[in-house]
Amino acid sequence: KLDQFTAIDNKCVAIINDTITSETEKLKNIQGLVSEWDKATIIIEEMNKLDVSDLSKRKIKLLEDYTNARKEEVTAYESYLTQKRTEDRLNLSEIREKITSILSEMDDLK
Repeated sequence: KLDQFTAIDNKCVAIINDTITSETEKLKNIQGLVSEWDKATIIIEEMNKLDVSDLSKRKIKLLEDYTNARKEEVTAYESYLTQKRTEDRLNLSEIREKITSILSEMDDLK
């Protein structure tokens, strides 16, 4: 399950972090990412059904938080690309800080 999640994560993050394509192309590329993150949510739901340690449960919860934050990121980024509002850029920065914090917490649990 974790391999499936990682594959989705790698694909989506690569599209978001792409600095080569034009904004128009990037907007087109990110429009399907929420559905990819929805697939990750299904994987997490399946992981939640497993009989695992408390530490593993905490890691799964962090994956869930991370996935939700990535969905927020896609929505905020799409809004920023289409409307170029300062508030969208600030929201995007806040979401990315949240993602960084979640990743840091995940690293601490290794």
